[in-house]
Amino acid sequence: MKVLFVCMANTCRSPMLECMFRQYAYARDRKDIQVESAGMVLHDDTLNPLCAKTLDRHGVPYDAAREAKFCDKKTFSSANVVFAMTDEIKRVLAKFYGAEKKIISMSRFLGEDVSDPYGLGEEAYEYVYRSFYSVLGKILEEVEKREK
Repeated sequence: MKVLFVCMANTCRSPMLECMFRQYAYARDRKDIQVESAGMVLHDDTLNPLCAKTLDRHGVPYDAAREAKFCDKKTFSSANVVFAMTDEIKRVLAKFYGAEKKIISMSRFLGEDVSDPYGLGEEAYEYVYRSFYSVLGKILEEVEKREK
């Protein structure tokens, strides 16, 4: 099973959730779930420093040298389930790559889109972290449901 998280530039939201969900799944002996993230735009950048600081504060491991990845057709197609940070990202992914049934907007779990913390302070990153943390179990349930 391969899970893909998608945000705009793949430097804040989707890599944060990628790291958090990987740790969560592994702690539940689900090392068979592959976790990846990507962005909607080509972006030559690494993990946002405030994102890294937030992950550090919570003891979530990450690759400091990871580079932002573009959500191309191959990346999208290789995933069994795709979690989009916003309803708009879900719409765009469905328009360009089809397979709408495998795309889930995070608003389904949170009741709202995941706001982009880029350019904001540490509090914004902490808010995103806490939002993600509150739905990790629901994400795993959805992944396991799709395995059947």
